[in-house]
Amino acid sequence: MSLARRLLFIGMALAAPLTVGAKAGDVTLTVATAVPHHRQMYDETTQLLRKTLPNIEVTYLPAAANYDDLAQYALRSALTGTQPDVMYQAYGRVRIMAERELAVPLDALLAAEPDFAALGYDRNSLDACRYKSQLYGIPFSTSTPIVYFNADLVRRAGGDPDHLPADWAGIVALGRKISALDSKLQGLALDYKGDGNWGFLAVLNSLGGTPMNTDETKLLFDGPETLRALQIIHDFGAAGQVDMTRGQWRQSFASGTLGILITTSSVLTEQQKQIAGRFETRTAPIPLEGAKGRVPVGGACAMIFTTDPARQRAAWDYVKFMTGPEAQTIVVRFTGYMPNNVKAIEDPALLGNYYRDNPLQMTAVKQLPVTTGWYAFPGDNGPRISKEIEDILVEVSTLKRDPQEAQKAMMERVTPLLP
Repeated sequence: MSLARRLLFIGMALAAPLTVGAKAGDVTLTVATAVPHHRQMYDETTQLLRKTLPNIEVTYLPAAANYDDLAQYALRSALTGTQPDVMYQAYGRVRIMAERELAVPLDALLAAEPDFAALGYDRNSLDACRYKSQLYGIPFSTSTPIVYFNADLVRRAGGDPDHLPADWAGIVALGRKISALDSKLQGLALDYKGDGNWGFLAVLNSLGGTPMNTDETKLLFDGPETLRALQIIHDFGAAGQVDMTRGQWRQSFASGTLGILITTSSVLTEQQKQIAGRFETRTAPIPLEGAKGRVPVGGACAMIFTTDPARQRAAWDYVKFMTGPEAQTIVVRFTGYMPNNVKAIEDPALLGNYYRDNPLQMTAVKQLPVTTGWYAFPGDNGPRISKEIEDILVEVSTLKRDPQEAQKAMMERVTPLLP
């Protein structure tokens, strides 16, 4: 399978609104996004957007802190009738947007395109934004969880950056050694907070586990994989992980005071910019245990929420632009996301040589053959379930609750919230 096909299979007040467009157009679209530090990515599309869609003006709302906050905003705005025209919702939140009938199905709009191949999409790549066979968005960004290593601290701790640990026990052992170097250092951190428990799912999936059975009639948190996942998170805490926010963990790594960080590949470019060559960075895949070990794919779909025909047509043109080859090139170069447009990948002037010249970015790409979907719980309580799980994980990571107690608590708290 070609690299192109592998790539294709897969605080709301922190910034002022951004309006883009060469002139007041026929339609002004409001667009909701998550992750404030991706603002520059959207800024960079401004000039291209003005040239491509001069009749459309776009106002970006203040970015939500994360995708969970954006999902909550979608639910609130639907109640008040103030939902934006377009949102970039996480793959793990497609289900709730579809079940609540908030996002507009795009099958008819896509079918009406005169030349599907010209769009640069592969039909199978669209599955990340489908629910029950209907298409609710176009894949905009794709990432996988990866392991970031401060190679300088690895060497100081007696490790070899050319032979990094490939299992959970090895990562914990190395992190403990880094923690022991200096009281100001944090050896390791696993980013398990926010965004639909994606970090926790990364550990659980890596062990071959999943939250529920195939037909979603049984919660599987009472199984051995969940207990093992909780034990790994407990081990991270015992080895020196400090309770921080996601942003603080990432800033600690960029400042050189955190030795190992497990988080999304989508922040790799931002991390490299902040590090600015002050120390050497290495990346590695998530450890997998057993033949069933998998890695959850992350990212977001560009989804349309307006039902007004004229605005919907403009929103569709905007979505095609943002998922097209030129805009996808900007997305990749300003983040650590992988592209979702085959034309961007194949064109040397866009991303054809990008991965050759940026080998750290290849870590996420190499995990694509073992990816699985970003699981979303059924029913209306998905965001609440995610928060209940995160609260328990904090207690485990800070050694306030042992894994066995935490496993029992997860069953007790999540079960009543399922339909």
